[in-house]
Amino acid sequence: MLSCLSEPSREGDSHYSWTLLKQLPHLQKRLQAMGRLAHELYEVQQSSHVTLPVSVQVGYLAAAYRWTHGEDDWTQVVREAYGGHEGDLIRAFRRLIDLCRQLAESPEVKPALQERLWQAVSALDRGIVFESALI
Repeated sequence: MLSCLSEPSREGDSHYSWTLLKQLPHLQKRLQAMGRLAHELYEVQQSSHVTLPVSVQVGYLAAAYRWTHGEDDWTQVVREAYGGHEGDLIRAFRRLIDLCRQLAESPEVKPALQERLWQAVSALDRGIVFESALI
């Protein structure tokens, strides 16, 4: 779900994510809750004359879901769950890994959530995604 907050997809097709969300209603409910919170934050920003972008994007949710759940065929993930350029997806995953690490290292985050964030880092930072950081 954190992939929906990290950055908008440059090129990916959100159709894949909406298809996944139809199959996983618990994720759909969480996405709806995130959307409501984003709208509330937007309203607070407007009343305070703050103009920071607030959005929930699903462009690479399906790819992140499949990759973190152990899919090993990178080409298949890109083709069947993203639909965009693989370099954009690698870049998005690297940024998501960075976001997870930053949150996990925050003293305000509860230990149970910190553990889940580190698990997400391990699930994301493997294969071609990991190798791309070595270049």
